[in-house]
Amino acid sequence: MDPPQQEPAPSYANAFQPSHSTVAIPSHALDAREKALLQKEVDLLAKEAQLKALENELTIGGQLKRKNWPRCFPMLYHDIVGEIPPSSRRVVREIYMCWYGFILCLSWNFVCASVMLGTKAEHKASSWFLTIVYFLLGVPLSFWMWYLAMYNAAKNDSSVRFIYFFLWFSVHTAFCIWASIAFQFSAESWSFSGWFAAIAAFDYGNGPGTIYCIGASLWTLESLYCLWCVKDVYLWFRGQGGIEQVKQEAAVAAFRQGLAQQASTRR
Repeated sequence: MDPPQQEPAPSYANAFQPSHSTVAIPSHALDAREKALLQKEVDLLAKEAQLKALENELTIGGQLKRKNWPRCFPMLYHDIVGEIPPSSRRVVREIYMCWYGFILCLSWNFVCASVMLGTKAEHKASSWFLTIVYFLLGVPLSFWMWYLAMYNAAKNDSSVRFIYFFLWFSVHTAFCIWASIAFQFSAESWSFSGWFAAIAAFDYGNGPGTIYCIGASLWTLESLYCLWCVKDVYLWFRGQGGIEQVKQEAAVAAFRQGLAQQASTRR
């Protein structure tokens, strides 16, 4: 009689192995998600097209003006022909050319001080550094404080802005006259290429003296041109009735201030 056969013991090896089966996602859920993403994309494209159309409309209408100046790195919109009235364009161009002349004088200052670095002159390094400071500060400040003042005054026909221009342009004119003379002080001995500096530069050779004479001539021409611009702009401003307009605007401002004070006292 054969012994009874034992049944094999159940194997639990697969009980602890991770399952590799994936959970099935219904196809209708994927379709809904894809439809939602497509709808968002369509909405974004529609908004982008709407913004571009609005920008083009504003640009054509003149409400939104693209930055165009300076051409190398546009930072603001500048258009004398498009924004300045025909009767004011001449004086605005004169001041614009005066600003370019100022840049030329400051640049030549740097050239002169660089030439003096090759000589045995005293205070040459400090003077060279000051020419850089004058250029980095003088160019943007002059554009902002008196040229843009003139530009906006002619653009908006604002007498108050004209007064602001006359104030700062007078300071600029005095600065140019000082630079054309160029009295020599300790740290500023060679920072201005004026006539006194030009005479002293001949002690270190004909080359430095000649270069400083060119700079002195540029500063002299800039000073004379500034004086002529002040006279021309003032005559033009007076011919346009600017003085009477200043009085009217001052009276209106005083009246508004009085009303504001009365309103504040009533409160």
